[in-house]
Amino acid sequence: MDIRRRRILAAIALTSAALLTVAACGEEAPQVSTSTDGSGGDDTPPPAQDADRPGQAAADSPSADDLVATCGGIRFDELPADPSSFPPLGDDQADDIDLTIAEGEAEFFDIHDWYVASESDDELSLFGIPHDPVPEGPPYASASFDREGDSWVPSSWGQCRVSIDAAGWGNAHFVLDPDVEPDPEAERIAVQAWEVDCAGGQVPEGREVRPVVLSEDETTVEIVILVEPVTGDATCPSNPSFPLEIELGAPLGDRAVVDASVDPALERPWPPTESSQMSNGMDE
Repeated sequence: MDIRRRRILAAIALTSAALLTVAACGEEAPQVSTSTDGSGGDDTPPPAQDADRPGQAAADSPSADDLVATCGGIRFDELPADPSSFPPLGDDQADDIDLTIAEGEAEFFDIHDWYVASESDDELSLFGIPHDPVPEGPPYASASFDREGDSWVPSSWGQCRVSIDAAGWGNAHFVLDPDVEPDPEAERIAVQAWEVDCAGGQVPEGREVRPVVLSEDETTVEIVILVEPVTGDATCPSNPSFPLEIELGAPLGDRAVVDASVDPALERPWPPTESSQMSNGMDE
């Protein structure tokens, strides 16, 4: 790699500490952006939702075909997400990147291998895989650029995890309800869920919560819980858990329940592990 490219790649950087800071109400490190755009309630959890009230999947719920995988500003074409589907960033493309606006940051760009997720006349999106992954941090990165003259100028960048949701929806992590042992003969399971996006530290009461069975076979049931996002701005204290009952397509039997809102997905045993409850469903 020539000196010019090294200087270009190093200039976009973020400090490691800043990138490993995880938002309190989600697992993804905040995205840095060059854009100028811009209270606690009752601790008692709401009752588990039933089929006639918001929070239970309805007839017009999003289906598995509506689910998409994203990582920061990057969208994957298929499920499961395949990071190897993106071509590597070429030398000519790297030479067109002007990172002056990010000057003074620590090594962000240089510690990742970069791949072209999408490119148009006006926008460039890159997907990053770190040289040395940090076990406790988000495993990937994304960076977006706008065309200015002959150069690509960064508009946002940061670390990310692959997340599964649907257009216009956020998602929630979950564990099996520790107080309700699953019944192998039942076609319904009880879970405790945590909304991922910022929601002012409130449960999604008054907003739709729709579980989607991504797939089920003889051994596993993969579930994604979609949550209608908060309208307008929201603060980011840790979101409390809320109970939810999810309808399956067949009796549970001895099949494993899997939270497929992240990739790789997380198996959810009963009783749930202490780490999964302490991490708001983020850990195994």
